[in-house]
Amino acid sequence: MTPVSVPFTVPNSAFMPAWSSDGLFLYSRTSNGTIQRIDAKSGEEKVIYSPPPDESGIRNLSMSPDGSRLAFFANSRAMKAGGEWTATTHRWIHVLDLSGGSIRSIEISGSGAYGGNTMAWSPDGRYIVFVSGGGKSTIWIAPSDGTAPPRSLFKALDGNALHLAFAPDGKTLTYTLSVRQRDMWTMSNFLGGGQ
Repeated sequence: MTPVSVPFTVPNSAFMPAWSSDGLFLYSRTSNGTIQRIDAKSGEEKVIYSPPPDESGIRNLSMSPDGSRLAFFANSRAMKAGGEWTATTHRWIHVLDLSGGSIRSIEISGSGAYGGNTMAWSPDGRYIVFVSGGGKSTIWIAPSDGTAPPRSLFKALDGNALHLAFAPDGKTLTYTLSVRQRDMWTMSNFLGGGQ
């Protein structure tokens, strides 16, 4: 059987897709920086998140395992005198509640983490792990409800950590480490406290 690719054309440009757990909706970032929900059957679009003027760089949408929340990276900027924006001042993971629209924010710049390349939810939805940095990446973990700052799990001496994946029981995290070639590594006992 030959795979078939069919364009899913929507009026606004769509980037970084994430499916709802029931397969009824597709979420994406638009070219103007908003996040939209697209009905998979009708193609109808609805903007569900419009960033404030000081926010930019929305990327890497990631759906929670139960489909109730959408996480994504974002950057904040400050306005300089004369009306120009500064470079990025803070970096965040925003967790958007899809039923009510409320947002919980996890600041990732204050913890020593910067950037934000990829993320994964724990199977129970309690944690988000993410990678920051380039060349000597760090893997971080944070409660998805934003109640505690991220903590470092692993810092590569060389190379980039990529492609995070939890085992179904949530006790093992697998990641790719790219130095001279790409190798897969696993990590366990990282939640602490007997969780």
